[in-house]
Amino acid sequence: MSRIPAWAEALRDDPTTLGELGLRVLDEEQREAIRALWSSTWNKIDYDEGFHARAAARLERCVPLFVGPSRRRRLSKTESELVVVHDPQDGEVLRLSLSYAICSLAWADAGSSVEALRAALARYTVSEELGKLAFPKTERVVKQLELRDIGPIERTIDAQELWIDDARWGSAYLDDPWSGVSPDLGMLQLSTLVERVKDQHPGRRHSLSFRTLWSRSMLTIEQNPLGFWAFELSYVPAGDARAIRELCGADAVASLPSDLPVDLAASLMRGGSATRETVRANDERGRDPYNLAIRCAMDPGEATTIAAMRASVRAWADDPDRGDAFVEIADEFGHEAALFELAAITSDAEYAEGIKELLRPVPDRPGGDDADDEDDGDDEEMES
Repeated sequence: MSRIPAWAEALRDDPTTLGELGLRVLDEEQREAIRALWSSTWNKIDYDEGFHARAAARLERCVPLFVGPSRRRRLSKTESELVVVHDPQDGEVLRLSLSYAICSLAWADAGSSVEALRAALARYTVSEELGKLAFPKTERVVKQLELRDIGPIERTIDAQELWIDDARWGSAYLDDPWSGVSPDLGMLQLSTLVERVKDQHPGRRHSLSFRTLWSRSMLTIEQNPLGFWAFELSYVPAGDARAIRELCGADAVASLPSDLPVDLAASLMRGGSATRETVRANDERGRDPYNLAIRCAMDPGEATTIAAMRASVRAWADDPDRGDAFVEIADEFGHEAALFELAAITSDAEYAEGIKELLRPVPDRPGGDDADDEDDGDDEEMES
């Protein structure tokens, strides 16, 4: 076995402190069984080749030391165990694995002392479930994905992302409807609630929200036009900048907020991710329709987004290529005012007329949707 830090060796022989921390020592057989489970699970999960190889290499050299508490998903009852692990390349630092299915590059930083380990365990064994507005930090990350609906994301979370609780809710709910619901709810009541909380609000984007099992953060996945998906992250900032940097390596994903808990970050590894900082940096390099679409998904209705739309109108009013892209973005994201402004200032009369045609209301069919509700004598009588 690789050499483990002296302070961790001492902890192995300190049952009192281990009891306080809620940890127990793993023997050699248990360590090998855990590593085998981690490796066999990781080998079944498809990622970019370089990223997959980096994570697999860490699994090969790591040493699981202690096992801690476990948590179960509300619906499937699938269990995840917290394991304290050492990577020889980390020197004196230990890590926390929050599930046998979680990527090894998303192991939380547990520090290089008993007190640092205690603090890390406290961050990831949270019992309090904060309401949406009570979280001190909310970020939005945008990805462009070739998906028609949220189904594939749901199935990935259910099958692979076991650090995410499987109780979810739709956009009809501004906050977690599962909060305060007994985990021992009867099957009939549970089934009824599962269906009811999927409801979507007709005036909001289609979305599903989840909580992470360990930090109890909130993850909302929102479908936007043009293949853009916004991932809204509500959380208490964590001290895992080192793990976030490892996840955001050159052959992995784009940048993520450095204070994310790892059980949120681990669900953002597929595909590039745009943050508000990404949008600002891209704007500094020059105005671009793709970046404008990201901004519309990132911060809908915000003053900065409206200002960016108006600035783009002025910049692209007589630029056919970018102007056409702008019209599509404005139309899909519902920025009608920007389209009216573009039609008013462009010097191309034919182009302006095309925009006006797009903005022209489509008349309802005669009689509207309720036309057949009137008793015209043609309806069949109901059988008694």
